[in-house]
Amino acid sequence: MTASFTIIAATFPDSVATSFSLMETAFGLGLIVGPTIGGALYQVGGFVLPFVINGGFLLLGFIILVFLLPRTEGERQNGPRNFCSFLFDGGILSYTFSIITCLLFIGFNSATLEPHLRQFNLTPVVLGVIFVITGAIYAVTTPIWGKVCDGNPLFINLSGSTMVCVGLLFIVLLWTVIGSLVLIGFGLSAKLVSSFVGALKSTISRGFPDNLATYGMVSALFSTSCSIGAFVGPSIGGLLLDTTGYRMGTVVIFALEAAFLIILLLYLFMVALKKKDKEASEREALLPRTYARRTYSYSSV
Repeated sequence: MTASFTIIAATFPDSVATSFSLMETAFGLGLIVGPTIGGALYQVGGFVLPFVINGGFLLLGFIILVFLLPRTEGERQNGPRNFCSFLFDGGILSYTFSIITCLLFIGFNSATLEPHLRQFNLTPVVLGVIFVITGAIYAVTTPIWGKVCDGNPLFINLSGSTMVCVGLLFIVLLWTVIGSLVLIGFGLSAKLVSSFVGALKSTISRGFPDNLATYGMVSALFSTSCSIGAFVGPSIGGLLLDTTGYRMGTVVIFALEAAFLIILLLYLFMVALKKKDKEASEREALLPRTYARRTYSYSSV
């Protein structure tokens, strides 16, 4: 995934958000279709067949990439390359936390939603459809957010976080669970797409070279953040389910999302102040300079 994100950013530098969103759509479709096909293959050929088929497709994909993958060469440009200076920035940390909270909810929900839905006595088909809702909305809406996100990723991230917070407030009854999962799917897609694009734009605007090395750092950060969230989410979910139950568990996830929303608002406020100061400085620089007349005194010799 890290290499894919890097190649996407290098190949389509003028439309990173759109290209990245299309790749995320494919990822979401894989998450939806994969369990269904895997279950069917398991019924036909047992435990081994799904892995054989998947391995065959991976090998086929490798052969196709050898011939079709464009050659990407990055230009050597001067600029900071230190990973610490890249990471310890308000924007990068905000986007990192955004990605982690996205995958944290997905992991939490996958581990705890089914026990919560048992009380409604749903059929396996309906239960499966409910589990697919968030992924389906995510896959469908990522291209839309990609089109919008080329402009202002920070605002899109804020909107996505707000939708996730609102959705988490109403996971109670069956119909509210379905509506919440739809809204959260919109929010997650907005957050993930805008986080990658925003992190890339923020890094380049701080003086990092616009080349493969920078794309690789941002892609690695994105993949690492996804892995952290995917690991922590189910772990916290199982613990919260055993100790507090699903409803109170969602309150904890809501608190984390709300904390991120507050951090993002503070960062937006700081960015706005910095932009205002910069514009004021530029206006002052454009004002005509007034020169005081010099008074010379001459003394007779």
